[in-house]
Amino acid sequence: MQPNLVQPDRIQQLAAQSSYIFRGTVVRINATTVPIIPASETTAVVYVEEVISGKDLAGIVKQEITIQMRQPNSLQPKQQVLFFANPIAFGKSVVVQEVGHLPSEGSGSSAGLAQMKAELPLRQRLAQADVIVQARVISARPLQKEQRLLPSEHDPEWAEAILEPETTMKGNVPKRVSLLFPLSNDIAWFASPKPKAGTEAVFLLQRPEKSLRPEMLRGIAAMAATVGTERFTALHPLDVHPKEQIQHIKALLAQ
Repeated sequence: MQPNLVQPDRIQQLAAQSSYIFRGTVVRINATTVPIIPASETTAVVYVEEVISGKDLAGIVKQEITIQMRQPNSLQPKQQVLFFANPIAFGKSVVVQEVGHLPSEGSGSSAGLAQMKAELPLRQRLAQADVIVQARVISARPLQKEQRLLPSEHDPEWAEAILEPETTMKGNVPKRVSLLFPLSNDIAWFASPKPKAGTEAVFLLQRPEKSLRPEMLRGIAAMAATVGTERFTALHPLDVHPKEQIQHIKALLAQ
């Protein structure tokens, strides 16, 4: 008989809330491995078979740890489980707080789970983007000082790139797009993408009213817009990808 397959949406939901994903076998319930966490109907001792995500847990494979369950007595001895959890305590043993658990069988391959967990930040950026395009940067220039916000401790030093979309994967855009981006290498902006003329890439674009604080938005509103364009930002490191990634991004969007 084939095992019941776990819905991918449920796995993604649990993974998004968890620092750790691991497979384990329940050894004892109403038990603990550390004195500071008393045994109760919400604790169980689990033998860790495999760590899928969470470098901090790499050293506890083939060891027993304590799980604090979300619901009392929701685990049973000898049960083989895929756990999603967050850390509570590290010492001679480890204690984690369960976010949720699923049957180990039917929950997918470990490699697939690890890849899904690693891709969650990109999936979130894809969901948050107003527009996603493959585009060519036809020009990039600093904005004149009088067009920018008044200098501040974290002045972004706004610049403008004009994008010519080639493929639109989400949303609707005109033939040309104005992308506002920070030239500053200040700690607040150093990781933000800084596109250059001639670059071809996939851009995850957000409208300024969603991505900028009100005081910055007021400054943006005062800037003269390039004629025939709509303004967007792409401030997160995951908002710009090499054009070779377009098929991968299309596949994630299709999911």
